[in-house]
Amino acid sequence: MSEGIGQLLRAKKESMARKLFISCPFINRDVKEVLADVKNRIEEGPTVGTLLFDSKGLHIQDSETFPDDNVASEIHEYENNLKEALLNNFYFDEIVEMIKELDVDTKNKGFKEVKEEFYGRIELDHVLDRLNDLL
Repeated sequence: MSEGIGQLLRAKKESMARKLFISCPFINRDVKEVLADVKNRIEEGPTVGTLLFDSKGLHIQDSETFPDDNVASEIHEYENNLKEALLNNFYFDEIVEMIKELDVDTKNKGFKEVKEEFYGRIELDHVLDRLNDLL
């Protein structure tokens, strides 16, 4: 459970989640004791949600809302990294074809400039559709 708490604390600190939940099994402890343990480890601020389970079933406590100022930038960074990784599955001539389809200006530009404009224009859904066409 301590690793899960560490992940929640990082998400809280980075303001990159609207709601935070920890999910774990527990045995030989009362559910109220486990909830108190979670609450004590997450100091001040909104209440963390829990999805706990034991031999008696599932115990759910909703999460309060946390500040999520960085969610949009984190999602954008994740999508860019995913897009870059997925584009590595294409041959160079396929990339050139996509650059032409998106009407990326390549005149008097270096590779880095073309790549940045291409990555800025191509949508993740388009990359996924192209990969799906290959399958």
